[in-house]
Amino acid sequence: MVSGYRLLNANDYVVVHKAYFIHCLYKTIHLFIMTEYRREGNDVFGRGDINKIRRAYIKDTNIEDALRELAGCEKLQRLTIMGCGSGDFFEQISAFKHLEELHIEKTYFDEIPDCVSELKELRSLSFLSCRVKRLPESIGRLPLIYFNARNNLLEDLPMGIASVPISSMDLSENKFEKFPEALAGMNGLVRLDISRNSIREIPDFISGITKISRLDATDNHIEDIPQCIADCRELSNLGLDRNRFTELPAVLLGMRRLQKIYFSENEIERIPDAFSKNRFSFIDLSKNKLSELPPSMGTIENIGNLNLSNNQFETIPEVLTGMKCLERLNINDNRLSSLEGLAEIRGLESFSGLINDGLKDYYGLMVGGTFELNDLRHLGIIGKKTEACRKLLTALGKARISEAGKRWFLDSAFESKNFEKWPATDKRRTLEGLAVPFKPLQSLMLGRLSEFSEADKAVDSLAEGSVVTVFGRTSMKKTELREKLKSFGIGYAAKYGPKVTHIIVGSMPKEVSDSDGEITAKLLGESRFTDFVNVHAPGFLIEQEKETADEEAESPMIANLRDLLSSKDDASLPLAMEMLKANGVPKSLVSELFLLQKTHAVSQVRTAIRKLLLANAPERYLPAVNDRLSFNPDKLKEYEIIAKFKKIEKVWGRDVCLEFSCRMFERFGKGLRYAITKSKAGEEWREKALSMVFSEGELNWNKALVYKDRRSHALEDQAGYGGSNSKTNLPVDLLDKEKVSSMILHNIKMKTLPASIGKFVDLETLDCSVNSLSELPKAITKLKNLKHLNLSNNWFEAFPAELKELDSLRTLDLRMSSARAYDEIPRPLKVPDDFKEALPDCEVLV
Repeated sequence: MVSGYRLLNANDYVVVHKAYFIHCLYKTIHLFIMTEYRREGNDVFGRGDINKIRRAYIKDTNIEDALRELAGCEKLQRLTIMGCGSGDFFEQISAFKHLEELHIEKTYFDEIPDCVSELKELRSLSFLSCRVKRLPESIGRLPLIYFNARNNLLEDLPMGIASVPISSMDLSENKFEKFPEALAGMNGLVRLDISRNSIREIPDFISGITKISRLDATDNHIEDIPQCIADCRELSNLGLDRNRFTELPAVLLGMRRLQKIYFSENEIERIPDAFSKNRFSFIDLSKNKLSELPPSMGTIENIGNLNLSNNQFETIPEVLTGMKCLERLNINDNRLSSLEGLAEIRGLESFSGLINDGLKDYYGLMVGGTFELNDLRHLGIIGKKTEACRKLLTALGKARISEAGKRWFLDSAFESKNFEKWPATDKRRTLEGLAVPFKPLQSLMLGRLSEFSEADKAVDSLAEGSVVTVFGRTSMKKTELREKLKSFGIGYAAKYGPKVTHIIVGSMPKEVSDSDGEITAKLLGESRFTDFVNVHAPGFLIEQEKETADEEAESPMIANLRDLLSSKDDASLPLAMEMLKANGVPKSLVSELFLLQKTHAVSQVRTAIRKLLLANAPERYLPAVNDRLSFNPDKLKEYEIIAKFKKIEKVWGRDVCLEFSCRMFERFGKGLRYAITKSKAGEEWREKALSMVFSEGELNWNKALVYKDRRSHALEDQAGYGGSNSKTNLPVDLLDKEKVSSMILHNIKMKTLPASIGKFVDLETLDCSVNSLSELPKAITKLKNLKHLNLSNNWFEAFPAELKELDSLRTLDLRMSSARAYDEIPRPLKVPDDFKEALPDCEVLV
């Protein structure tokens, strides 16, 4: 066995689908060998049993050593090699005489040697992204059925491959300028993918590949198709997107078996009038220059899906009415000014055509019933069910929402990019036009408060003799609301009518769609109604806040409440809640309550706080308060918190998310990465976030991005702990107000040091340890005051030349900085003599 490796007993591992994992370990070398060997009795894996392995999977390790471990596996049938660098290993592979499948990916070699022909049972050969330039003639001796050479450097194929019985071949993303001549003799080829090359024509010998059913030549330079392709009588699927066609080739229109054709992103201006009862089921002609369709196109018998988007149609082509099987039509991004003729397309189930500059009022077209399509189930861009759209649009119209408002509402309600990832219940409710689509309606209606945008104007609009009703759900029961209104001489109406002067808009206000006539009453959020109550009969806490509104310090009572809310004592929070209910909720405590609502572990507490916030929080909080999503800081990791923020940003609003991110970090030490990455220079929460990670001249960017601080034990682990590249820019806006003398970029998943580092000219200390740096930017030479630089635990292959220009450097840490993988033993970097001469006083740790 290889020195340093040990073969572990299979009993130490869990059986997964009757497959065992044997780990060959050298420190943290990732070598996984998977086998379908089934134990009999008490047998365990030992060296003597390794010849029973059927499948092996080798990843991210020294390939030659790994194959040496597999020596003697006489029954090996399937071998997968991924990300194993480069090497000469085919001689070892050729020893596996019963190998049937060989898959190699991101493991580099220039050519496949002749010895591969010794694999007499090989049925499947794949080498993906391996930088292969040549194949041997002897490949013709293999009994291959499947051949995949995607993303390599091949320019031609050996003629010997013509004798191989390959039925599926992938030659995409190579360097071919023409179809390889070896393909001419491959009569058994059924599928051929030769996309993303530089091919200019399809050769005549394509007619000899008589069994081909699927040909993909997307993303080439092809301008025409030879007439002899008609001899490919089995061809059913033809992909020619992103080529140079100016006309749809007429020869295709006579091919009866052809079902799907893809000609997107060409320059097609004309389609020949030569259709004759073709069997096309799908035609993609998007992103061309078409303005009309030929009459004979209406004779296509089976077409179910037609994509004409991004062309130059000014009307819906009349010929479409003859397509009896047409179910899906996309005609977006054309020049349509009306939808005339659409109703004549019988059986249409899905229509995408409302995105056209000429359709000024396409939402209105739906509401007005301009077209009635009984079979329409999916209306592209604004909804999933037509009837649900009509109901919602009617509601918006009655609420006097502008056309722009309608678009915003429907887009936000239906066009979520993550719709397919929604929970099943939310999907169903959305499709049925129930609670979920009405959720954004509350914030939309409250946004129409231009008549009284300030809280005091809202209070002035309510007076004795006013009549109020409620749309949606509020925290107050209707009997409680009625009693409060009565004490101010204000009437209450159970439903909307001509006498109603004000509407309190709660969450999911469905009543708007059931009201008769246009809604002309003024709209109030529940918190604005609370403002009205507090002005006329303020609680004790509200009075306390008023008294201290212009002072720096808050009142003792409010300060005590804040302490109670943040206390971990079980009795403190209920006491604070009772005080708030009885004496009012000061606006200065809303943020504290909101944080509690979203992070408290007990759902009953979250519900109680929610009711308080609905009645008291400013309206910008309402979408977030109504949202049921919560955070558990004790369990969530930072990347999970970021994922949640991305999910809720559209619902909560960016400002509320930024505030919550900062508050959460203040309380729990998590969540700040969102505020750091999403805020912009000069914004309130940007400055707040930076103030939490900048102190006395030191900027801790590791703390800002909330990555683990590993400085205490970094050198005990592998180099290059980093991994994925950090997308976060350095905060150069901080330099407008502060002088940064020390910066910690430790363990922030950084592959490259941003050039903006050169703007921090006052830096004296820079810590870039535990990342994946392999080079330094030229900009680092601008740091003329830099005295201490830590580059330990990175991926440098050579000593960075830029360092010798740092005249003030006194200490340089390069320990563990030469390993590029977890399994590689780092070697000390050699410090060049010219650096020692330029900086003789600099202490270098290697």
